[in-house]
Amino acid sequence: MRYLAIDFGMRRLGLAISDESGRFASPYAVRERRGTKADVADIIVTLRGLGAQALLVGRPRSTQEGQTGDSEGAADNFVKALEGALRAAQLTVPIERWDERFSTKEALGQLREVGISQKRGREDSGSGGVDARAAAIILQGFLDAQYQKENPQSPSPHNRDVVTGSLPRYEPTDL
Repeated sequence: MRYLAIDFGMRRLGLAISDESGRFASPYAVRERRGTKADVADIIVTLRGLGAQALLVGRPRSTQEGQTGDSEGAADNFVKALEGALRAAQLTVPIERWDERFSTKEALGQLREVGISQKRGREDSGSGGVDARAAAIILQGFLDAQYQKENPQSPSPHNRDVVTGSLPRYEPTDL
């Protein structure tokens, strides 16, 4: 199953897409927010264009146990608007939620590792943008969890870096 993932933010939406088998995530694009109605319409066009059969929306949880923040409430409202728009478009597309804590921080760290500044990563509106990379991190975590649920005896299939698509680097001390 192909997933379209959304890293929800107040200013931008990061998008990532999975492969057809639902095993690997890739950053797709960053969209500047233009209002919920326009954003939802854009997501539906993108969903159709990419042939995604399911949506995954990052849930911006508070790092303090038991507390919810403004971002989480806004993301919940965004999901409700998506559900309504999908119904109106007569599309049966499941929407999953997944904890996105630290995904942007991880994406920024990966960018720094390859020599890309935070400013440049935030300015990139394509698949190289930090928000698209954060969406790919969220999606890969979800896909790995789904794989583990379906294959409890197997190791995780995730064996590539979502930033570069390359295999992980090993240092001589790792061997």
